[in-house]
Amino acid sequence: MRITLMSLGSRGDVQPFVALGEGLAKRGHDVLIASAESARSFIAGAGFAFAPLSDSIGGELFENSAVAEAIRLGGSVVDVARALPPETEDAAVRKHASMAAACDDADVVVTSPTTYTAALTGTKARWVAAAWTPNTPTRAFPAWGASEGVDNLTSYDVAHQAEWTIFRGALDRYRASRGLPPVGERSPLARLGHDVPVLYPVSPAVIPPPDDWPSRCHVTGYWFWDRPSWTPDPELDAFVDRHGAPVVATFGSLWPVHDQRRVLEVLAGAAARVGRGLVLVGGPSHDLPDHVHQAGESDYRALFPRAAAIVHHAGCGTTAATLRAGVPQVTVPMFADNGFWARRAAELGVAGAPLPLTALSTDSLAGALDSVLHDDVSRRAETVAAAMADDDGVAAACDVIEEER
Repeated sequence: MRITLMSLGSRGDVQPFVALGEGLAKRGHDVLIASAESARSFIAGAGFAFAPLSDSIGGELFENSAVAEAIRLGGSVVDVARALPPETEDAAVRKHASMAAACDDADVVVTSPTTYTAALTGTKARWVAAAWTPNTPTRAFPAWGASEGVDNLTSYDVAHQAEWTIFRGALDRYRASRGLPPVGERSPLARLGHDVPVLYPVSPAVIPPPDDWPSRCHVTGYWFWDRPSWTPDPELDAFVDRHGAPVVATFGSLWPVHDQRRVLEVLAGAAARVGRGLVLVGGPSHDLPDHVHQAGESDYRALFPRAAAIVHHAGCGTTAATLRAGVPQVTVPMFADNGFWARRAAELGVAGAPLPLTALSTDSLAGALDSVLHDDVSRRAETVAAAMADDDGVAAACDVIEEER
């Protein structure tokens, strides 16, 4: 089959599709990955054909000062969307035209949460949706971002309509330019898992599929992309030899949200208080104290198991890598579904209560680290990692996609 995998956003929105693409290619399928121009080198370097998507934001969303300020103040996805300049009609048409073009020759298109509307551009390709966080209504737990006091099922209605409010205007402007009728005010995303198969690349050990989900919802296991080769950093090895198992801190694409000097002081101060060295993956790189090492881009599979604890933003991919490593974690959720994964890590007993960004300080982080640097938390983390070990998320996802022949 000819399969288009399509995602916009940060590295965390694109990397799972590289893993999925490798699995599909090994089965003999012709795979094209469509994303923003900023992802071209990563996708092409992994050996895939690339189709550029027109996107006025691309992977630089969090470098926008208004967006960063909205996140620092604890804003929702809608608040962040409002902080962005409104998308022009021309930009909306260009973006959706590029999505439609990437689907032209495809038998199947697999979309991420940032590209769902590609399947509604009039393409004849069969649609498989992927979602990093559960968004199928269930009584088992609320939708991510749900307000307190809203019952679980209702929370999904609210979430779907909020998401649709963000997407609908741009899609309908494109459809009008092609003589197509508007999709309508009711969100078609509520039908994912019913009319359209939806893939959840998360381990069943982390999110057991609820009994009330429809049959076309598939919890596949995580889609890990492991680098084909990685040269260990001898400076990191020497640092760990000197300081022992470190605290590792990574905020992924959300580093620009932070005041770099302040976040360094907080992270370095908290690590020192619990008697650990600190390894930064990204983030500040100047004027580092002796007990801090800047690792830059790293292979999480190699680095994370060496940590005493990992401090992160609770993005889906980073949470997955931390769970696989089997080490305790401290979560500092900042945006979108971060809060959902931070709460789930706490429920699994591998992390303490989420530490809100607005409450992040040397004292609060040192306390959070002290609460997880214990043998009982380590044992629970190892138990979750062992339960995930037999998952083959990519293979399970490929099986579902092949059913769409």
